[in-house]
Amino acid sequence: MRKITIISASVFLASCNVSDKTLENNAIGNFKVETIAGTDSLKLSGLCMHSNMVVKGMDEVLLGDTLVLKLKATALQKDEKSGSFNLRVKLQPHTNVVVLGNKHYEIWNRFK
Repeated sequence: MRKITIISASVFLASCNVSDKTLENNAIGNFKVETIAGTDSLKLSGLCMHSNMVVKGMDEVLLGDTLVLKLKATALQKDEKSGSFNLRVKLQPHTNVVVLGNKHYEIWNRFK
């Protein structure tokens, strides 16, 4: 009986584990994209709208003149109090468009 209880608890805890998630634009509150004057960088800020998750990093992939940003959210740790984030993205001279997430939602365009 004890082995079954331990195995059941392990399976339950494993199913509750939240793996990293790529945020899409509709999962970010107060999302702002700002150009940083005098630089070739953007500032991204906002709030992860998934409860108990925080932004832990960002993957960047360059596809031609388009930069794809994937914000990675993971489970909130005990010492973390907020899902808010502030990130800086350095743009290459040939980058004309920046998109967000797997759905490639456009968040910045050099010509607009």
